[in-house]
Amino acid sequence: MFDASVTLAKYGISDQWSPGELRVAVIARLPRSADRKLFNLMADACKTPAELIELAATTLEAFKKRQTPLRPPPFREDSRKDFTSESSGEPATPYWVK
Repeated sequence: MFDASVTLAKYGISDQWSPGELRVAVIARLPRSADRKLFNLMADACKTPAELIELAATTLEAFKKRQTPLRPPPFREDSRKDFTSESSGEPATPYWVK
């Protein structure tokens, strides 16, 4: 279980997330529709969160071993703060004329 948690952390996925969040995070990284459908079918068979965590880690590692590129992680709202300028009340656009 610890190894699976470490593997998921490498991909920015927490083992503390709910099963639904975990499934969505893994599915978002899988490159093909067929891969996503297969993962969903296998995840449906998991009876405990620990089984789902192991499946998710095994799936992501299998793509690494096959050297199949995964999709980039989804854009997170909290990461936008790095790109926004200080709020001055004025629109931030190159077309703004004072």
